[in-house]
Amino acid sequence: FDAVVFEGVDPSGMLRHGLLEDLSICRRLLMPRGGVLVPECMTVICMAIESPALLRDNSIDRGQQCGLDVTVLDELSARTLFSLTLDTLEHVPLTSPQPVLRIPATSDPSPGLGGHADAVALRGGVIHA
Repeated sequence: FDAVVFEGVDPSGMLRHGLLEDLSICRRLLMPRGGVLVPECMTVICMAIESPALLRDNSIDRGQQCGLDVTVLDELSARTLFSLTLDTLEHVPLTSPQPVLRIPATSDPSPGLGGHADAVALRGGVIHA
């Protein structure tokens, strides 16, 4: 191939599973021959939000547990919502969107892949995501 166009973000806005591995394979196959990866770079943008709905939908319904105390599972569990979009989630932005991570497609970003953001609060609230 002379060029590979990749989709780094799934329809819900999350980074696609296996993205870094796929980019590494494409770089090894394409770059020595002068091939091109499109896009050349992706930027991850984050925003702190307050969303009681997100908290409610991702915690254990204590009324459905037949009297067992399973509250510790809320602390130990990790949930992934693949259908989560800000278009459909009731939320209040607490910061403006900020770029936090740059993922180059044409060069290997690891092991130094990381980022940070300096965000200014737009309003007070409880950060849920």
